[in-house]
Amino acid sequence: MQPNSIPLSKICKQCNKEFVKKRSESAKYWKTKPFCSRLCKTTFFRGKSTWNKGMTIDREKYPTMGHFQKHTPEALEKITKANKENAKKHSKEFFRENQKKAIKVGLSRGSYKNNSAPSGDKNPSWLGEEASYNAKHRWIQKNWKKTGTCQKCGKVTKPFGRRKWGTEWHSIDRKYDREDRSLWLEVCIKCHRKLDKLWILEDMTEK
Repeated sequence: MQPNSIPLSKICKQCNKEFVKKRSESAKYWKTKPFCSRLCKTTFFRGKSTWNKGMTIDREKYPTMGHFQKHTPEALEKITKANKENAKKHSKEFFRENQKKAIKVGLSRGSYKNNSAPSGDKNPSWLGEEASYNAKHRWIQKNWKKTGTCQKCGKVTKPFGRRKWGTEWHSIDRKYDREDRSLWLEVCIKCHRKLDKLWILEDMTEK
C-alpha cells in the first residue's frame, strides 16, 4: 500500500468491528467516518451531553443571534390589525386581475403550466352514469344551487360545519340521474333520514 493512499477498512469506535469503505463514499467523508452504521453512532452518543451544552452567546459580538422568541399578544394584535387593513385596501376583483396578468406573463415566458384538469365530459376519468354513489352526490353538491328550504316540511335550516346550506339532496327514484333535476328533492337532515328509513322498510318487505 502506498503511503498517500487511503485505507479501505477501519475499526468501528463503538462495536470495535472492522468495516469496509463503500464505493459511493468520498475520500473526504471516509476520513472522518468513525462508525460502521447509524445504530453504532446513536448508541455511542446516547446519554452523553451535546457539544454546545453550557455555551453562551457573546452578545457584544452577536447581539441579534438566536432570537427566536414567540410574539407577544400585543405584537400579534398589531399584526392582525395590519393584515385586516391591507385586505380592505383591495377587493377580490383586484386579486383576480393580478392573477390573470401573472398567467399571461407566464404563458408568454413559457413558465406557466396549467395543471387544472378539464371538467365534465371532457375529463378522461369521466364515468357518466357508471360513476359511484359518492361521486354523483359530490358532483351535484358542486354544480346545483340550493334554496335552503326543505321541500317536505318547509323549514329553513341553518348551515353547520363547513356546509354552506343546511339542506341535502335526496333522489326520488334511486337512480341518481344528474340530468333530470325533477327526480331530486332538497330536504333537511331529519326528512332525509325519514325517507331513507322508508327505503329500508320497502327493501325488507320486498324480500
